[in-house]
Amino acid sequence: MIRIGFFGTPELSAQVLRDFLHSSDFRVAFVVTGEDKPTGRHQTLTINPVKEVALVNHIPLLQPARIRGNREFLETIASYEADYFVVVAYGQILPKELLSIPKKYPINIHGSILPKYRGASPIQASLIAWDSETGVTIMVMNEKMDEGDTIDVAKIQIAPDETAETLFRRFGEISGSFAIDTIKRLDAGILTPSKQDESEATSCKKITKEAGLLDFTKSAEELYHLYQGLTPWPGVYTFYKGKKLIIEKCTIPPLSPHPSPLLKSTSPLTPLLEGEGNEKDDKNPRLLLGEGAGGRGGRGEYLEAKISWNQKWETPTGTVIQLRDGTVAIICRKWILTLSQVKLEWKRSQSIKEFLHGQRDFISFILK
Repeated sequence: MIRIGFFGTPELSAQVLRDFLHSSDFRVAFVVTGEDKPTGRHQTLTINPVKEVALVNHIPLLQPARIRGNREFLETIASYEADYFVVVAYGQILPKELLSIPKKYPINIHGSILPKYRGASPIQASLIAWDSETGVTIMVMNEKMDEGDTIDVAKIQIAPDETAETLFRRFGEISGSFAIDTIKRLDAGILTPSKQDESEATSCKKITKEAGLLDFTKSAEELYHLYQGLTPWPGVYTFYKGKKLIIEKCTIPPLSPHPSPLLKSTSPLTPLLEGEGNEKDDKNPRLLLGEGAGGRGGRGEYLEAKISWNQKWETPTGTVIQLRDGTVAIICRKWILTLSQVKLEWKRSQSIKEFLHGQRDFISFILK
């Protein structure tokens, strides 16, 4: 039986730990996880998912505030005589003196196809970068950030409507079984670690709460991929009447060679189609809505318009508009971002329809 020491903190790590506990080929000798932290509005001290699993299964548990230079901790870890360490989203950098303790290898389960996206947020980075494929890499750890030798990779296709929440869940579903199989083959001499190609290396930073602020001077596609990568945490947001408005669910409407859905707005909305002037063309009607639209198409009137990815808007980016079917959208530099669920600061989550009942001036408001 292979003895492992497990290091991890969030739910992704907990799922992997469960898989190792269910395997008859492994014994989890100890678990190291992050400290209990205050959460929520009332800052209640809360244990993390890995600690929950360790306590339920009566596994020796350690929660060091720091590791580097912690001689007592290092001696305790060494006393368990683990063959391998298995590390997944632990939250601290492990020093060389700790990585040298296992009899065979310290193993890391990393959320990308290394050497791409070394760092703290590989799963989110793949979504933000519009990637169609990512993966799980099993690697040997060294004292540098994700630069150790790789052992094996399992590829994962990214769905068009994927978010960090769903992709983390999928990583959790396959990472444990893949790591178990990989370590067994490594232990049997079937697999051998190999060097990473440094010329292909990229990195990703730790995500901050501020990363989710939406800039509507960017394309709708860019903002949608940011939404995918930062949902559910920290979430993407804008400001409405001085309060943070979190966009919990959004999408990009599909493009069609046919005239677009009719739009409705109570503010001037004058899109300029490429290669066309400002005059109305009855054979290829443009959209002129709201007051101030050249005296044509007054408040609430509908006109059709063909809209492309290269659409140029005269109306400011960030303006909230409404389609004739009731769909609410925000004008971006290119195309529009449609909203289905939002959460105003200190309020409960609401469907966009419910939100409009209490915020009737939201349509035509310019978000910044």
